[in-house]
Amino acid sequence: MAIQETHLSQIQTDEIQDSWYGKRLKIISTIDPDHPNAAGVAVALNYDLVNTGPEVQSHIIIRGRALCVSVPRHDNQTLTTLVVYPPNDNMTNLASFYNDLTAKWLELNLPVPDLIVGDHNVCEEPCDQSNNCEDQLDAIHALVRFKSMFCMKDGWCAANPTEQQYTYTHHG
Repeated sequence: MAIQETHLSQIQTDEIQDSWYGKRLKIISTIDPDHPNAAGVAVALNYDLVNTGPEVQSHIIIRGRALCVSVPRHDNQTLTTLVVYPPNDNMTNLASFYNDLTAKWLELNLPVPDLIVGDHNVCEEPCDQSNNCEDQLDAIHALVRFKSMFCMKDGWCAANPTEQQYTYTHHG
């Protein structure tokens, strides 16, 4: 399970791991120490369903904003998940986030993710927004550049090419 906007400090993560929940879940998290109430992403692994041993690899790419977790599967393959929670204060910071993510991914030589989960805080196409507005091109291009490194596509849009539904409806 991937979670964004967790606000979990290391102390809180340790408390959960030491509680009843920790007997069932392994939690890997990161928080932005400069903004502990504004970000944070985590992955929770169920001990009964997936490998949670020392073979699990995690990489904090951007503190509180991007976390990569690779879990070995039963078939000698690995499931690599990237959890993102980019800033939503302005499009310039959003573009910088994706540009930084791209640079750090390459610098750390991380594996190709099987999936990217989270709120990207930008839409590539105006028709994907309920208000039909276009996001700033710099932010869109930065996200597209990052996704193109892995030949990633929007799974929901690929599975539902003619359907429009929104998780958030803009009123204004």
